[in-house]
Amino acid sequence: MKYIFLIAASFYANTALSADTNLNGFCSDSNSFGEREPSPQNFGEVEADPPNLNEVESEVKLSPIIMSSSNGAPVGVDTDWTISIISADVDSDGDLDIIAGNVDATNKLYLNTGNGRFSEVGINIGNEEDTTTALATGDLDGDGDLDLIVGNAGQAIKVYLNDGCGAYSAIGTSVGLDTDETFAVVLTDVDRDGDLDLAIANMDQPNRLYMNQGDGVFVFARNIGSGSNTSFALVAGDIDLDGDVDLIVGNNRGQNMLYLNDGYGDFGNGIAVGDESNDTWKLALGDINGDGYLDLIAGNNDYRATNKLYINNGGVFSSATNVGVEMHQTYDVALGDLDGDGDLDLVTADLYYNKKRYLNDGHGSFSKKGTEFGLRSERATSINVGDFNGDGALDVIAGIDYGINRLYFNNGGNN
Repeated sequence: MKYIFLIAASFYANTALSADTNLNGFCSDSNSFGEREPSPQNFGEVEADPPNLNEVESEVKLSPIIMSSSNGAPVGVDTDWTISIISADVDSDGDLDIIAGNVDATNKLYLNTGNGRFSEVGINIGNEEDTTTALATGDLDGDGDLDLIVGNAGQAIKVYLNDGCGAYSAIGTSVGLDTDETFAVVLTDVDRDGDLDLAIANMDQPNRLYMNQGDGVFVFARNIGSGSNTSFALVAGDIDLDGDVDLIVGNNRGQNMLYLNDGYGDFGNGIAVGDESNDTWKLALGDINGDGYLDLIAGNNDYRATNKLYINNGGVFSSATNVGVEMHQTYDVALGDLDGDGDLDLVTADLYYNKKRYLNDGHGSFSKKGTEFGLRSERATSINVGDFNGDGALDVIAGIDYGINRLYFNNGGNN
């Protein structure tokens, strides 16, 4: 199975919904998931002046804050193989927590204390040791907190419901009967009935759509497109601005495909995006040039091709333009305004060539060559952005291949 991931992997397309309040009022430290140690301390509170950031306070071990380091700050001490990494306010305390999807190990939750410091030992999510390739969070059962979808390669997709305090169900509930080679999952309301449905991308099997019954129970609806592709990436967004959510699938050795929604969750046979048949492992959507339409970034794990940008011209994608000049093994891509100038910049995780940052010039063009950060020895297989320390600047989290996951704090400006 490791061979599969070294040649082909894709990561989550995460649709996270916010939860601003704790609906349960009081959350006990005794919960149904993982091995969290009891503590009288509130995870949402941070002492104003802790005497030593490396000390163990109460019974909660915290990673030290490293506000400026090319090596990044460690997230926990676990050395799993993290294929997918996402952030979400799991415990509804107003800051971003981190979820790591791992290969042949339990997936882990790292709770944020509110200052960009995380629990040293990750909390187990369930007890399964699946081959997790993709994660997504959203309120699946309508109770106001963030539940979790886990996509697995060779095992069933799992649902973990949140109890409102950041505690996930002890065992995941399987979605359907299929044990596909799933490499991407997206939560989005495709039929506009007010709940989050599930779309998945599979390797050498049909891509599928499951409809939410409103309580977090998913029922297979239909295949996405016709036939089977080697699909590793999937994103959702209103491409043609008609008020419904469309899908884009990233394929290996085949053209990427756009599936336009008819408004009721039917997507037809799809439209090719560009003329390329690259090894696309990850996609990202965002308004790159500020015209109000969602543009597309394709991250390619291909020594013969750069990563690509497709500009959306009124619901139709233009021919590809190169992002940078590098032809590297890109495992993941993420968009965010890193330098605070009002446009979307790009970060990439390149397995053998480090993590890179590409700044947007404000007109939809990226820097010609990416700026590396972190160490090349930290082989990143997933990447995401979020404000983890609450200073208003987007930081970067990277999932590492059999190493400690790393957090890179943004000190503002171009740093």
